[in-house]
Amino acid sequence: IFLDISERVESTDWEQGLLGLAFHPDFGNNGIFFVTYTTYDDGAVRLSKFVENSDDEKILLEVDQPFRNHNGGHIEFGPDGYLYFGLGDGGKYNDAFGHAQNLETLKGSILRLDVDGEDYSIPSDNPFAGNDKGYREEIFAYGLRNPWMFSFDRETGDLWAADVGQDKWEEIDIIVSGGNYGWAFREGTHCFDSPFEHYDGHSCGEIDSWTFGAFLYERVLLNYPLMLILLVSIGVSTRYKIQIG
Repeated sequence: IFLDISERVESTDWEQGLLGLAFHPDFGNNGIFFVTYTTYDDGAVRLSKFVENSDDEKILLEVDQPFRNHNGGHIEFGPDGYLYFGLGDGGKYNDAFGHAQNLETLKGSILRLDVDGEDYSIPSDNPFAGNDKGYREEIFAYGLRNPWMFSFDRETGDLWAADVGQDKWEEIDIIVSGGNYGWAFREGTHCFDSPFEHYDGHSCGEIDSWTFGAFLYERVLLNYPLMLILLVSIGVSTRYKIQIG
């Protein structure tokens, strides 16, 4: 057994459980790896650091979850050596708490973290690093519903993410620094009318969404992690429809 943390993980319902695993780029020398999971006591999403052949856990970050779905939790190291961490909007329907467009919370975002110290730190070129507005500096991109899986293009370094739609539209997004992906003003490239007051008075036309269709199919088919994202997204979206292009 490589690691047994079953007593710490809530995995009995909905989308909870062991969510992500990423090996440090220098794992062969330092034995460090990272795990995300929902905690047994309260269902929060936890990011922890471990060292090979040890169950000692260094908790780096916990994000409370109001519901049992839309946890996100996928983690992956980018070509820049930083750890990327996807978090959903917290669950249920219509982004009830307005998390995805609220830069003061980590929910509904993809984070970018420097994990080479004892604790994590903020890369100096993160889009909100050093801001004085109370925005979370960990955020790399936001306006996401549940970016449950993503992968870096081995040819270009682009970050591709699968984001879960609500009514009709699933997304495959190219994630860029500071990008706002529209939820819950938009679902895909279409306007979405949330019934909650967090989104009153806003037009979906005000959001500069960086949503792209998966039109670079020839690159996707040569990049197996990206192909997996595409195939899974198509499989899920057959409940309704998918737009490519």
